Amino acid sequence: MTDTNKAKSQLIASWAQVVAIVIGVSTVLMNMGRKDQQLATTSEQVKELSSIVSDLARAQVAFSLTDKQTEERLRDLAARLDKLETRK
Repeated sequence: MTDTNKAKSQLIASWAQVVAIVIGVSTVLMNMGRKDQQLATTSEQVKELSSIVSDLARAQVAFSLTDKQTEERLRDLAARLDKLETRK
């Protein structure tokens, strides 16, 4: 092999290495971008889920209070009915 052929071969090999490195780095950067996007999406979903859970807890408390109030009203009505029945 002549010196010119060796130089050409080395140049081609060097460029191939550069291309391989660029492809490798770009692949790593793309994967990092995807993971960042997945983290952002997951973070948004967790925030939304937290809001939903908070709303459900508030609704449960409201229903419990409503149930208590209804139960108290029914007791009052039962007591009033008992009074009416005893008056007869």
